[in-house]
Amino acid sequence: MADISDVKLELFPQNNLAQISYTVTGSNHDGEQMLAYRELVEIVGVDKRAHEDGKDDTLFSKEYRTAFDTSHIGFVQSREIDLSGVNLDEDPGIFRPDEIRARVTLIPEIQVSRESNLVTLFVNAQV
Repeated sequence: MADISDVKLELFPQNNLAQISYTVTGSNHDGEQMLAYRELVEIVGVDKRAHEDGKDDTLFSKEYRTAFDTSHIGFVQSREIDLSGVNLDEDPGIFRPDEIRARVTLIPEIQVSRESNLVTLFVNAQV
């Protein structure tokens, strides 16, 4: 099973830009089976303080795709996010700081396929 580590968020609000970097590492099994994963990358407004509602808000969300093979089982990903239209002021007010973090989730793309029973018929046969 693949893993994520070293998630880092950098915000550049004056440029409407965020950079999220992280490492995705697959297992030998991921590489041998050439497994693929969807990467869900989110920017989240954290609401844990006493004056907040306790519910984190997803400010941005985008999916990417990662596939492993025997020669590629580890990746350092760097995602540049355009923040135009994203409201980073998730805790309105002059003296209320906004706590923001990145979250990366790997979702396996496990393909499952099964065949039905075999039915034999003569389509053009006269009865």
